[in-house]
Amino acid sequence: MEEFDDERLALRLSPPVPKAQPPPLPAPQPTPAMSGPVPPQHYQLLLPQQQLVQPHPLLMLPTYNHGNNMHDDELPQVPQHPRIPQRARRLPAHGQIKEEEVLEAPFVWATNKHAGIHSMDHLLANGIDTIYGEVQCKKCNHVSQIGFDLQRKFAEIGNYIKVNQQWMHDRAPEYWMNPELPTCSNCKEPNSMKPVIPNNKHEINWLFLFLGQMLGCCTLDQLKYFCKYTQNHRTGAKDRVLYLTYLSLCKQLDHV
Repeated sequence: MEEFDDERLALRLSPPVPKAQPPPLPAPQPTPAMSGPVPPQHYQLLLPQQQLVQPHPLLMLPTYNHGNNMHDDELPQVPQHPRIPQRARRLPAHGQIKEEEVLEAPFVWATNKHAGIHSMDHLLANGIDTIYGEVQCKKCNHVSQIGFDLQRKFAEIGNYIKVNQQWMHDRAPEYWMNPELPTCSNCKEPNSMKPVIPNNKHEINWLFLFLGQMLGCCTLDQLKYFCKYTQNHRTGAKDRVLYLTYLSLCKQLDHV
């Protein structure tokens, strides 16, 4: 027992044995020198409540200065460029004529309006049953006057349009475009008596050309003049404008 107490006393009086230390860390290697001053690095310590998920920067609303007496629900006014007022375009009605011009009728079967003729009833009531006009031979230049029976010629043209209108497709047939002309009474040359058409469009003998089916001798410009003052389309090829001219004259003669 005494030996055991002596050993315990010796252990207490002996110096403590040092514990094993971990090997030292390797010295940091020097980094190569930079070409400029090293910018200072800043670190931010986030508190626990700041470590929550933050919204994406693009989804964050901008903050506004409330020092300008603005309410919270008001946004600053974005400057807008002044709008240049546009001028309203005025589209004239098709075939619209500024004023109804009153003219001197060039023929007894014509009215005092541009491209106007009297109705069949008016002409027959006034004893007008034959329509005359001047023609000139293309070969001998002989000028003469011929006449067409009003009722008979109008019946021929009206019946032809009634039967063939669905096949015409709003186009004048070939023999309207290139009409067969009368034979010259002087030199007996067939298909040579061309109608005399004045330069003044108001003086054109429209009813005479219609009954003789010689409207195709008119130029496109002359036909457009007629369609202009009868409220018809005057655009397109000549066969279309010529077709509308025939139909318009039929309606002027017979208003039914």
